Amino acid sequence: MPMIIFLPKHLAEVNSNPITFPESEDDMTTAIEREPKIKHVDVTPLEVQPDETLVFQNHSPKYRYFTIEFSDPDFASPDDELSGDEKVTIHVAKDGDFTYTVRHYKEKDKKDVPVEAGPFGVRSCPGGCPQ
Repeated sequence: MPMIIFLPKHLAEVNSNPITFPESEDDMTTAIEREPKIKHVDVTPLEVQPDETLVFQNHSPKYRYFTIEFSDPDFASPDDELSGDEKVTIHVAKDGDFTYTVRHYKEKDKKDVPVEAGPFGVRSCPGGCPQ
């Protein structure tokens, strides 16, 4: 059952009078909400060594599930699971230059169209990559 609330006559007049209440009641955003938002993106080249562990993290509430695909499937250890929700952990299996692509999905079954990011580069060097 709908509830009807009656406002005192004075309050209703003040709120609807453009002279005494010039702000639009439809625009309830604050000045802070109108400021442009800033997103930081880390573009540091990824350099690793064979036998190191990489942890890919996902913090998206909208695209909770993701997969990692490497240009060379042998870059990750054979037992590594390359899909997950909050994180995917891989063990670097070999050296060389590789690319990878990340695909983000809304649903765990991954039947929706993914949001794709990449390709990104990773370099694996025994003993560390030269500068």
